[in-house]
Amino acid sequence: MGSATNGYSGATNIGDTVANTGTGALRVTETFAIQTSSGVNVAGGNATAKLELDNATTGLTVYPIVTLNGRQPTNITPHVLNVAGNNTLYGDVSLQVGGDRYVLQSDAGELAVNTITNNTGNATDRFVYLQGAGNGKVQYAIANGTGTGLLHVTKAGAGTWTLSGSNSYTGDTTVNGGTLVVDATGSISSSTKAIVKSGAVLDVSAYSSAWSAQTLGGLGNVKR
Repeated sequence: MGSATNGYSGATNIGDTVANTGTGALRVTETFAIQTSSGVNVAGGNATAKLELDNATTGLTVYPIVTLNGRQPTNITPHVLNVAGNNTLYGDVSLQVGGDRYVLQSDAGELAVNTITNNTGNATDRFVYLQGAGNGKVQYAIANGTGTGLLHVTKAGAGTWTLSGSNSYTGDTTVNGGTLVVDATGSISSSTKAIVKSGAVLDVSAYSSAWSAQTLGGLGNVKR
């Protein structure tokens, strides 16, 4: 399925998105494989089911909205895994209830995400993980939608993730490993605390906004 041109218009459910259970993966290798689907939904809770993107030749784009049900704190299995290539999630990555963890992982190549929005409709704190040995970028905003709790962003793994948008999340920005870059068009001015762990790097050398509003902690490196 993942390499064929499919014309179905219904939802693409990965795992049981009602009971939040399920294992395995749906691997997409071509842009047109799920282009006409009304949306991609990935189970949360203790599920380990995931959406995999794999096109090292030309890259691919997933156009539908990708909805992630939250996973439990002990479950950091990725909702979305970039296996190889420079691939894009064009539709919004919409965070929904379940647990409170949402994981995007790039093992190789680059995973580009347009927007990440907390649409949980409640005041529970939420945690977005950008991780893996590969690279990634969020091209526009990480923001609260209908969710009103703090939205935290954590960078983990050896790769580099770049924030290019005007992000409005108000939780912590934590760099546990690798490098988190805030580029010239990016902003994390709404995030009141940045924590950079030992061996990790927060690169704000091209950051276009003042850094003075943030509280800075940790033993890592801040490149300014």
